[in-house]
Amino acid sequence: MKTRRYVFLVSGGGGNLRLLAKFLAFGLLEGELVGVLADRPCPALIWAQEKGIFAQQIGYRQSQPEELRQYLAQLQADLIVTNIHKIIDAQTLAQFSEAHWVNLHYSLLPAFAGLIGLAPLEAARKQQSPFFGATAHLVKEKVDAGPILAQGIFATAWQKKSTKNHIEQTFRAGGLALWAAFAQLEGQKIAEQPTSIQWENGQRICLHPCPKIPEQLQQETFWQNI
Repeated sequence: MKTRRYVFLVSGGGGNLRLLAKFLAFGLLEGELVGVLADRPCPALIWAQEKGIFAQQIGYRQSQPEELRQYLAQLQADLIVTNIHKIIDAQTLAQFSEAHWVNLHYSLLPAFAGLIGLAPLEAARKQQSPFFGATAHLVKEKVDAGPILAQGIFATAWQKKSTKNHIEQTFRAGGLALWAAFAQLEGQKIAEQPTSIQWENGQRICLHPCPKIPEQLQQETFWQNI
């Protein structure tokens, strides 16, 4: 079986980039992180450079996609994780259609589609949504409308828990959804029922659909120092 070649398109802090690297390092996924491309200077790019991963800032615009296409071809990417998918042009998606393009959106899509970063969390707070989470989905031309691969879901407690606590749960739900999405694309067997995890700190997240969750992801220590 061909080893997957992950390329991560970043624009910010790189928390999910570091999670992917940890999934691979712990053997929770098969493959290699072969490149990190950024559309601006950012901590994620610096982290990749420090780890010896190919890292390059590119001048990507929808009207100027050539540099992005050049590096994707050079890196032989077959699984592209993008945090800048809202500006990926249709021709680039078509040119690399044999690769899987995956995006993580912080909401339970289709709710709050189109919002960026943690803006969906604030929108959910204003509406007092009883549940929140994150969605890993395939990228298509229409923003946040690609087929859903996995969702991590948790019960909110707007009056009892701090904003920081909700952000931490959102990040963890997103990390689990990303892992489940990648594991599915690897061909790992999917469980028939949703799986729930509760950590020592009381956080509880339901993940579906997903393969059997590795023991490492159920340990609080795995999620520390990311």
